[in-house]
Amino acid sequence: MNAPRTIVTPPACMLPDGVLRAAPPGARDQDVPAPDAKRVVQGCKDAGYEIAIASANDEIDKMKKVLGQRLDPAVFTEAFFDSSAFQMHYDDKSITLNNIIKYYDTQPGCVMLFDDQEWNKAYATDQGVLMIMTPTNAGIRYADFTRGAAELQRYCDCATPAERSYSAFSYAPPDRSYLPALEAAKAGNRRKR
Repeated sequence: MNAPRTIVTPPACMLPDGVLRAAPPGARDQDVPAPDAKRVVQGCKDAGYEIAIASANDEIDKMKKVLGQRLDPAVFTEAFFDSSAFQMHYDDKSITLNNIIKYYDTQPGCVMLFDDQEWNKAYATDQGVLMIMTPTNAGIRYADFTRGAAELQRYCDCATPAERSYSAFSYAPPDRSYLPALEAAKAGNRRKR
């Protein structure tokens, strides 16, 4: 009798930049990491989870500043921002979730989406991804991470980094075909001022 086959896949923390960014009310600088953001990113790393960003925000320079300079420069590198682990632009999270699942060559049940917008729950459910609600406009809390990590264990046969393999999609450049139109729109808005 054959033992059931175990699917070994990497778990992933998917973090919209909005839950990692949360300035205190009235702060002059709005581009600061949420109070628990560093602990959450470190928790993902300590647990061996892959990290991904899915944001409808098109301000890549702002995300590079907050994530790459102020949060964790070792994770949020230029190579990270040039990979499909970094998804931006799409309001439809099913597109970004699918790209991240393919990038990390994982199963949907091994992905946690932390988000503060209730409407994104439908996208997560449709893709089979675990959605962990975070406080609206307050940033992610470490308690959100620990709750998600405990829940993830129910759905994912999480692989250690040494056991993981990645598909060719993991090495392909991300689709950024929308960028020329986005830049043209921004340039048009600057000329109108």
